[in-house]
This record gives sequence, structure tokens and C-alpha cells, in this order.
Amino acid sequence: MDRDQQIDLLRQQAEQLGIAARVAWLGARAQAEVMAQYARADLFVLSSLIEGLPNALLEAMAVGLPVLATRIGGSLEAIEADVSGVLVDPGSADALAAGLGPLLDEPERRAELGAAATVVLASATGLPISTTHTLVGAVLGVGFARGIAALNLR
Repeated sequence: MDRDQQIDLLRQQAEQLGIAARVAWLGARAQAEVMAQYARADLFVLSSLIEGLPNALLEAMAVGLPVLATRIGGSLEAIEADVSGVLVDPGSADALAAGLGPLLDEPERRAELGAAATVVLASATGLPISTTHTLVGAVLGVGFARGIAALNLR
């Protein structure tokens, strides 16, 4: 299945779930736009089954987004469970939903996790928090975000 077919399936699923009007299919974007989208987001979810150290995860952490990710690869290195993010078992929609539910319901918890994520990333890089966002965006460059779908929680 190619990328366009995958996106078509996701759009159909959004329709079936009744959330299509709340999903923006943004497609590939320049780095500055990607970082701006992160800054407007309430939450970052990475439900991968296989991953190295995901650039998108690091970027989300750099801008202070609370992160929910599957317990795989580099996510285990980047996230301190229940401190700088929430980790769930991969391949389980139930685990993903269980991790996501409280984050949707608790804006204070999201704020705590997002703040901790930024501190963890700054600590790992040895740079001040104010510099981390700029550095992560500059180092990772353009093109990693081959497509973005944003869900409006409000």
C-alpha cells in the first residue's frame, strides 16, 4: 500500500468515526510550519510499532508538548514514563485509549508532562531550555514530517 492509499484509508476511518470535520490533513510542511503546528497542539501521540529515536517525538518535547508514545525503540530513551510523557504497549488500541483518555480530560496533567518533557530534552542536550526548541528545529531540518494530521480537541 502506498502513501496515498494509506491517507485515503485514514480519511475514510475519520469519516466513519465521525471526526472528519475535526481533522486537518496538512500534508508535508516546511520545518518552520511543522514547529508552529506543534506549538498550537494540545498533545502529541506517536503510536508506532517500530521506531528508532523519532525526530517528531524530540520536536514535540522541545516545544513542551505532552507526549503519549508506544513503549518502543528511542521512545524508551527519550521519555521517562509518567514524568516526561506517557508510554503504552505497542499494537494495542485499548492501551492507547487508556493512556489518551486521562490526558484529554486533564489539562493540568498535560501541562506538567509538557514542561517536564522540555526539561528532560534540555538536560539531555546540555542546553538551556530556551535554546533547545530552536536547536532541535534547526538540526532536524526540513523533510522529516512527510505528513501531518492535526486533530482539534476543542
